[in-house]
Amino acid sequence: MFTIIELAKGGRRRQAVQLKKKGRRRADPKKEGTPQNIYVAWIKAEIEQEEACLELPFTLMLLLSFAALSIAYIGQDTISLLESSINTDIKENANFAWAYNYGHKSIQDVNSYADFWSWTRLGFLPLIISPGGWPYSESLSAAVPEFDGLPVYNTSALWSKRPFPDFRQPSPIRNDYLRFNRIIGGIRFRQQAAVSASFDNCNYPGQASIFRDYIGKACIASRASGDEELDPDLYSTELFDTPDREQWLLSEVHPYETLVQHLIDMEDGCASADVGNRTCLCQWCATQRPNHPWVNEMTTRIEISFMSYNAQYGIHCLATVNFYFNRAGHIHKRINMRSSWAGIEVRDTGTMFVFLTAGFVWAFANIYVFRTEGLEIVGVVRRTGKRWYLSITEDYLGFWNCVDWTSVAVALGIC
Repeated sequence: MFTIIELAKGGRRRQAVQLKKKGRRRADPKKEGTPQNIYVAWIKAEIEQEEACLELPFTLMLLLSFAALSIAYIGQDTISLLESSINTDIKENANFAWAYNYGHKSIQDVNSYADFWSWTRLGFLPLIISPGGWPYSESLSAAVPEFDGLPVYNTSALWSKRPFPDFRQPSPIRNDYLRFNRIIGGIRFRQQAAVSASFDNCNYPGQASIFRDYIGKACIASRASGDEELDPDLYSTELFDTPDREQWLLSEVHPYETLVQHLIDMEDGCASADVGNRTCLCQWCATQRPNHPWVNEMTTRIEISFMSYNAQYGIHCLATVNFYFNRAGHIHKRINMRSSWAGIEVRDTGTMFVFLTAGFVWAFANIYVFRTEGLEIVGVVRRTGKRWYLSITEDYLGFWNCVDWTSVAVALGIC
């Protein structure tokens, strides 16, 4: 029986014989030292790790300055405050199916064409473009007791607009929304309609001619995006492929009664205009022969949008209410907001200081990185004497160099 030590010695003898046959001799680090290429590679790796460690404070300064710049520039806290106010108001307060002072249905209860027009005319329009003046609580007249010999308290005799110190006009002012927002222009209605309707788009379980007579109407072609089929993502509301049937309710120009009549003409396809012997306010409906309602079975999506400006913060906000009509008969609802500051000059002094300071530090850091990495490339190419691309790939390029150049590229993309 061989011991483990004897087996190990035998293995080393066989390895030495194999090296001798190949004409090579195994190096002994204790006698001959470490090969130069291994030592140089180790030294280079140690230097690179030391440089990366020394650059850590600078990297942290770059990241923190960019974070401060982004927070100060976007002002997401204030924008979120404004957008959530409008979003909540439309969801909670645009009601229809009224009974006395309570609206039983909201936007989530819009499940038919009739529901859509009821919500638009009875809920959305009076909420955005208030027909009344200064608001008073419900049943206010009944809450005030009557006294013999004294005039009866009547809320209709109260101020509809109230003057305030330093106000140039009494409040509320035309197109005021949520007290501090001003509607710009009016409300835009537009939609996406199916490209075509044909019996060829229908699917029948048997002979097509028989079922065509039974079904009686053509099937619409599905849109390429298919956003209306399943519950659409919020980002899909920001895309509008082919807007059609665009209508404007110009609340800045027309009285509230005219805006209501415009919605009625859109709903009934100018039938009320024909009865009243007046011009139809729905331009698209009036061009159809015979006249058609603005919403029909070709409609796949409706967008109602309005732009507002909040002078308290200096923010423009585009609010869009989207209805997606899928071919199963369901209507998906999505409300989205997109906001933008009116300019740098509308920001407060503290935010401006943080924004300018962080922006200067971030820009200086990126310029420093670009200059340092550029000089390092030039030095490596000159020192090695190889072709420039070989010097860069073999002697310069590393993980942290790629990180530095990525940060510079991102900075250029942002600027």
